[in-house]
Amino acid sequence: MAWRNKYFLPEEVGSHKTRDDCWMTIHGLVKNVSGLIEEFGHDADLVKPILREAGNDVSYWFEKNGLGEIIVSTATSLQ
Repeated sequence: MAWRNKYFLPEEVGSHKTRDDCWMTIHGLVKNVSGLIEEFGHDADLVKPILREAGNDVSYWFEKNGLGEIIVSTATSLQ
């Protein structure tokens, strides 16, 4: 069977917004970051902004802000 792309509606991504089931959209790709939350713990400083934006598009984190700075490096290992 050939591999096929899967598409998600924003509403579906938005329904995954708990610390045990957390998805985000980054530049059009849906990422399940639940494992990251589990690895670091839901109270970790790294995880707090992720939980605040759970179920949302966070592409702006990886783009230049008004000062020409990238908020989050695209060199992270987030897959």
